Amino acid sequence: MSVGLPVVVLLSLWGCGEPAPVDPAGDALRAGGSLSSCAEVAFAELAIPCRVGVAAEAGKAGDVAVAEEACGLVPEGLWREECHFRAGEELGKAGHTDRALRFCARAGDFARNCVTHAAWGLPPEPGLSPAEPSRALAALDEQLGVFTTGLAGAAPGVQGEGVDILLSRAWFNLYLGSGSADPAAARGAEGEHAHHARTAFALELVRLGGAPPEQAVELALRVWRGEAPAPTGAALPPGPKVGRHTSPIVAEALRARRHAATFGGGVRLVGDNVEEDVTVAVIEALFYQETTPPAVFAAYRDDPRLTVRLTAWKLWGLTAPPEEVQAAIAAATDPVVAETLRLAEGKNMQGPKGGRRRDAR
Repeated sequence: MSVGLPVVVLLSLWGCGEPAPVDPAGDALRAGGSLSSCAEVAFAELAIPCRVGVAAEAGKAGDVAVAEEACGLVPEGLWREECHFRAGEELGKAGHTDRALRFCARAGDFARNCVTHAAWGLPPEPGLSPAEPSRALAALDEQLGVFTTGLAGAAPGVQGEGVDILLSRAWFNLYLGSGSADPAAARGAEGEHAHHARTAFALELVRLGGAPPEQAVELALRVWRGEAPAPTGAALPPGPKVGRHTSPIVAEALRARRHAATFGGGVRLVGDNVEEDVTVAVIEALFYQETTPPAVFAAYRDDPRLTVRLTAWKLWGLTAPPEEVQAAIAAATDPVVAETLRLAEGKNMQGPKGGRRRDAR
């Protein structure tokens, strides 16, 4: 973002042999990051980023009052939205999700990223377990209320999408790494919780194993129906959980279909019934496991169910060798498959721009 004429003036002085220009905003922050030091900055245009920096530092410290005051001194418009974003982002990273969302709701075009970062920092509820469904569902319902209230007054679309992202993370926290793929909590989830609960159940079931990747869907459905015992195993220690992520990939023709947020900022298609949705969730969970080869996704590319078939094409397109993806695009007779593959091609994990992202915690 441009800070305007003062920088040009400073650079011209530098070019005339004067001493190298200082960074007044940076000096003010290094001097203690106070609003009073920002007020001493010579140029108003440089006092603005100084105050944004103060708001961010206040967010790290969980100091909502200072963050509010700092952003209130920033002119309305893009800079103030940036200020709310920085404060919300830092509050979220520090685990102050309820406070973070109050800033994210006022972050304008930065709101979605702000909420996503707050979701990454959402701390697990201590002592919750998928094997205690009543307690888990009550806690997650309470979190839903916090999310909805925190994003009240946000721009149209931000509250709904933001709650979706946050619920995805809350269920992720409950299941992934817990050491239990007990479906009881996920089976009891209703309404806004349901799809996220199935995603999270699938993540832990795939992590704990009990069947080769090629048989994970079959095992998950048997566990879901109560026909097989739920896999159990060692819980993961606190800290970051590592897996493959991708940003949203949605073909234009599928925008009207229901999607649910997934771990790391992506989305998945929602199945037309519960067992179809569990199937889609398991295929997505297999993608999260970095060792799952493209052949596992290829096996579902001809599935008669649209949501399963297109999920498989997307995830195969993200993991298969780029030359095979390009050949599949050229041969595709279904325009939705072709578009899905083109979108996946740019994010292919084997391509030059591909890669894996760590989960934020």
